[in-house]
Amino acid sequence: MARVLVLSFEFPPLGGGGGVVIEHLCNELSKKGHSFDVVTMGYKGLPKEEQVGACKVYRVPCLRAKKELSTPLELQSYLFSAFVKAEQLLLTNHYDLAHVHFIIPTGNLGFATKLVNRLPFIISTHGSDMPGYNPDRFGFLHKLLIPFWTLFVKNATVVTTPSESLRSLLLKSWKGDSTKVKAIPWGIDVRPAPKKKENRIVFAGRLFERKGAQYLVEAVKELNMKGWEVAIVGDGPMRKQLEAQAKGMPFVKFYGWLPREKLQNLYDHSKIFVFPSTAESFGMVLAEAMSAEMAVVTCNDSACPEVVGDAGILVPPKNHESIRIALQKLMASPTEIARLGKKGRKRVLAKFAWPICAAAFDKIYTQTAQKK
Repeated sequence: MARVLVLSFEFPPLGGGGGVVIEHLCNELSKKGHSFDVVTMGYKGLPKEEQVGACKVYRVPCLRAKKELSTPLELQSYLFSAFVKAEQLLLTNHYDLAHVHFIIPTGNLGFATKLVNRLPFIISTHGSDMPGYNPDRFGFLHKLLIPFWTLFVKNATVVTTPSESLRSLLLKSWKGDSTKVKAIPWGIDVRPAPKKKENRIVFAGRLFERKGAQYLVEAVKELNMKGWEVAIVGDGPMRKQLEAQAKGMPFVKFYGWLPREKLQNLYDHSKIFVFPSTAESFGMVLAEAMSAEMAVVTCNDSACPEVVGDAGILVPPKNHESIRIALQKLMASPTEIARLGKKGRKRVLAKFAWPICAAAFDKIYTQTAQKK
């Protein structure tokens, strides 16, 4: 079984779905005998060292100012501190491999530890580290860093993507050995089936333009919302704009950032999930909502159709009218909500439960450790 050095700037409670995935993946793989030391970003009020589930977590000094996101300068400050901590750990511990999350910036650490310590590493990409993904926010940075991005991918033993959509995007920039790039969907914890649902439509995600909460708010303006609530869960730079857009719509509630347990409880007691995102590497919130038997409405773009399949309603991106029509149909038919909810949960159990994901990574760990 492998002892793994995990390198990631995101780990709960910092960041979004990426950090949650890392924590759960380590916990699931620990059941197969693997052990994990995680070197991640420090943050005010968080301990420098602690045991979190299966992970021994080391939080290093950096300039991070917000829980939900970090700037390029903050990421750069993490890289220096993380390399120092990784070298300290490598002096005293034997590791079989490093698991690097995010090609940029953390691939830098994987490459450095391979160069200095001959430690093989695998990379898991999460989306924002991919050229061509979210170009409005990272386009210039991706172009600037493409030589380094290519170097890190080339030197990794395996690169994993959470969807075929993201794998295809990677292979547009990477002209090397495509067989080492593997699509492995992220897993989720499937909770017991919910028993009671309320008339609530939920959006959950960081409040960036590409996530599309503005199209949901626009869609419900034209609907009869008597007896229904729209819950906007999350925080980010668009919050004030969205609150202004929803002025005069008392049924639209802004919940802000919710701890994982409270968010899952909201899913369990809500009927419809709307996620009009135009760029997703996987769409963890979609799988979570489906597992809670919510009827899902999402875009027919990026990885969203891979997650939802035929167990939800797919609409064109940036189209509030299509969302309005879908919601109108669902709100008028409790039977259809229940049908899609049950179909979605069945799909999650078959494709996205953690044991399925962990088995694929267990195979990669074993093969990588044997090549050391």
